[in-house]
Amino acid sequence: MNAVPVQREMSIYNHDAMFFKKVDYSGRYGIVWDIPKRLPTDKVDSPIGVHVLAVVHGTKAEKDGIKRGQVVKSINGTPIMTRKDISQFIADESTIREVEVSDEE
Repeated sequence: MNAVPVQREMSIYNHDAMFFKKVDYSGRYGIVWDIPKRLPTDKVDSPIGVHVLAVVHGTKAEKDGIKRGQVVKSINGTPIMTRKDISQFIADESTIREVEVSDEE
């Protein structure tokens, strides 16, 4: 995997229909997640690979050395294997203290 330069200025916008709103990342860990969509043929607890889509500048994630494209292995010591494992951290990102990532799939 090639190294990706870190963007120094970034505004993350949440797209909902035709309206955009700026997302406030204060108090959050600072990762934009890439969680694969569940297909109708997938089982509820089928294994998934969660990737780092982006790291927000100035957040704890950037200070911890998290980089775009890495695979999330665990959050706060909890292994991330299914959508259910990561859903609790997406619901309240302020609870994230430590994220373990790897460069390989």
